[in-house]
Amino acid sequence: MTILRFYYDQGITSDGQNGGTLWSAVEVVGSQTVSETDYAKYLGGVFHFDINSPDHCADVLSEIEKVERGESEKAGWTGNAFFTDIYRDRVEVEHQQFVDHPDWPLWSCPLGEFKVALRGWKSFLELPVNMNSEVLVELPNG
Repeated sequence: MTILRFYYDQGITSDGQNGGTLWSAVEVVGSQTVSETDYAKYLGGVFHFDINSPDHCADVLSEIEKVERGESEKAGWTGNAFFTDIYRDRVEVEHQQFVDHPDWPLWSCPLGEFKVALRGWKSFLELPVNMNSEVLVELPNG
């Protein structure tokens, strides 16, 4: 079972102290495996940099529905940091700057997991921007 936690963290000021601006973050709760931490690395990156508003989440969810209904073979986009392709069975994510880098290989997850995570991310973005805002999402297996 993989549980994602969406929350706000406080940045560091120029003098190295806490108190900078709040930024969105994603972590895997209780993660012990590399494959689970990849969810935070890749989904966190895609969500933070490339799908960073509730409206954009809704647009992506709409594109997912078109792929699921067979109206489109795939959906995809080039975001600020990642290439993302959505197929009927999976979502593939590749970092734009580190293509073919061993620390950032092409990554994929089942479409159902991506969709559940994206819905949780959308719910999180609709909360007030403060340190108390948090959403936990349990991903389905496969």
